Formats: sequence, structure tokens, C-alpha cells
Amino acid sequence: MGTGIAVSEGKNNSRSGEKIKSGIYNTLLALFTVLTLSLLGFILILRFTDSTVLSVQSGSMSPVFNEGDAIVIRRTATDKHKSGDIVTVQTPDKSRSFTHRIIRVDFEEGLVYTGGDALKSEDPMPADISLVIGKYWFKIPFLGSFSQKMNIRFILILLAIIWLVLTAARFVLTAIKKRKAGEKDAKN
Repeated sequence: MGTGIAVSEGKNNSRSGEKIKSGIYNTLLALFTVLTLSLLGFILILRFTDSTVLSVQSGSMSPVFNEGDAIVIRRTATDKHKSGDIVTVQTPDKSRSFTHRIIRVDFEEGLVYTGGDALKSEDPMPADISLVIGKYWFKIPFLGSFSQKMNIRFILILLAIIWLVLTAARFVLTAIKKRKAGEKDAKN
């Protein structure tokens, strides 16, 4: 009789362990699914709003945003720019860009005068208004440092692959479990 109890407890412990493993797996799968769908949603929002994510490289606009933050800019019509707007301007050779506040706009000459909030003076040269690529929309603190090291598309693809592997593993493990259960039923 003592042996029967030990076997029964062993089966309960095995079932309990399987439930814990299944719970952990389901939680990980749910987290990867939510993270992947969130990133996909974020990318779609960027596409539909004609927005771009940039990494902040200096503290010239502190305290609005800081070095290491990610900022999202939206493309805007050049005739919509006004004093006080925070805009991203490309250099004439399009090799770099900077994001500063507009101090004044000269529509007759087609120039914008900008300056960083943390700087004591305006930028030394005005920019051609056609070089303004967008207006600051919002920031994501600290994400700029991370995004410099990792490409967001790479992360999304990696998460999708992990999700597919986890899902495939679940189907395979479920099939194996059903097969073993069928074999046990056939023996009994």
C-alpha cells in the first residue's frame, strides 16, 4: 500500500511540474506576442503618420530631451513652421541632421533661424526652409542609446522568429504529449 501512495504522489508531482512548465511557457509566449505586436503597431503608426525616430546625440535641447533619448519627428509642410516649433534640419549635403527650436522664420528668404534650448545663442547659420525634415512630436527617454546599438527592424524580426520558434515548439510538444497519452491508453 505504501508503494501505491508513492506512485500516486509521483504522478501528482509530475502533473504539477508540467503545469508549471506550461504556465511559464504560456507566459513567455504571451510576452513575446505582446512585445512583437507592440513594436509592429509602433512601426505602423510611424508609417501612417509619416514619422521618423531619431537618436539624440547631444544635450543642446535639454531639458526638453536629452542625449540618449529617442525623438519622433513628423514631416510637416514648410509653410506651417513658426517660431517656437522644434524641428529637425538636415545639413545641405544631407549627411547629418540636428533638432533645435525655431527662433524665427523668414519666409521671403526661405530661411529658418534655430537654436538649442541649452545653448546661449542661436545657431551660427540659418537653414534653408527646404532642409527642415520634420517637427518634433514626442520623445522616448533612453531609447536612443539602445537604438544606436540595435536596429529596430532587426529586433522586430528577431522577436517574430522567437515567437515562431516558441509556437512551433508548443505544437510539437503538444503532439508528443498527445501521442504518449494515446500510447498509454492503448496499453491500458
